[in-house]
Amino acid sequence: MMPYFQRLSSEGAQSFGLWDSANGFTVFSANWESVTGIPATNCQGHTWIMALEHSHQYAVNEALAKAEKESQSSQHLVRICGEGEEWHWLLLDILAPNNRQPAVMVLARDVSNEQGMQETLGKLEASLNVANRGRQAFLSSMSHELRTPLNAIMGFSEMMRNQVFGEVGHPTYYEYVNHIHESGQQLLNKVNDLLEIAALDAGGMAMKEEPCSLNELLSELREIYSHEAFTRSINLKLDIPHSITLHADRRQLLCALTHFVSNAVRHSLEGGDIQISVRPQGQEGIVIAVRDFGKGMPEEQLKSIRTALQSDATYFKVEGNSIGLGLSLAKELTCRHGGKVNIDAVRGQGTVVTMFLPAERVITGLNADKKSHLRVV
Repeated sequence: MMPYFQRLSSEGAQSFGLWDSANGFTVFSANWESVTGIPATNCQGHTWIMALEHSHQYAVNEALAKAEKESQSSQHLVRICGEGEEWHWLLLDILAPNNRQPAVMVLARDVSNEQGMQETLGKLEASLNVANRGRQAFLSSMSHELRTPLNAIMGFSEMMRNQVFGEVGHPTYYEYVNHIHESGQQLLNKVNDLLEIAALDAGGMAMKEEPCSLNELLSELREIYSHEAFTRSINLKLDIPHSITLHADRRQLLCALTHFVSNAVRHSLEGGDIQISVRPQGQEGIVIAVRDFGKGMPEEQLKSIRTALQSDATYFKVEGNSIGLGLSLAKELTCRHGGKVNIDAVRGQGTVVTMFLPAERVITGLNADKKSHLRVV
């Protein structure tokens, strides 16, 4: 055996085999099995080709024939099934015969690790592309949500500054002041939501889990919106059958529920009702529902919001602005507690948004015969 062949035989990174069209493989380096995963005895002759992945067999056969007949060398990346059904990625250099070597030489190197790394990098790149597209959609939606109240502020204040209806003091201006104040509040809320989402995305909003009274939390929630509800003659009702204690991050839970009530107040009719209710669901946990009796929403819009809420996508991956910034944040905070958000509506009869929290979150408040199933996370 020539020195070059001897060197290949002793090195573990690359092996070789000699091939001709009449006999197939006849000579192998000593490390052929350790590199390819297949004993040399199983590769004698022409049967070795069957170990290659089916989609690679034709190209390799053609390359071997061209190397012998046309002195055309080539390189191929192939998958081969070794002993124990273990697949390897091999880089094959098919070298045409020459004066020193009358047979076709096939150099084989195991590149499974390199190929695996390439596949991982490819998946990571694809994931980053999806994330970037999601962020672009999010920013597009966000710009729309911020511009709407800002345009109202600029428009009404411009009319007052130019005294379109005469001197400041005209009754219409008082209405404009209210519109400016409401739009400013909406804008502030959007910015606060955006800051919360930025904190979530940066991993800066850690969960601070501790026992908290759901009754007290919902009473505080009603108090937050009592003034706004009063000015519009909306009746905020609480329906909690008994005391419930949760193991949760109180601030994040309150933030999520705040968006439910905020939407309900905004879409309720003057003099209408909003009902905040809690119902234990045994082993399934509890349901917190916020229902208004407003105009509801079209079926297509409801379907779009449901799809967004039921998907695994985060706020950055929800395309379009159907779900809204506040509701997407509420969904994310609920998911952090192992729960989910759902929405239902009937055109002309109102909307109900529900938060489902698992039984593992309930410390007290489920039926006594169910408590044996509970654990505190």
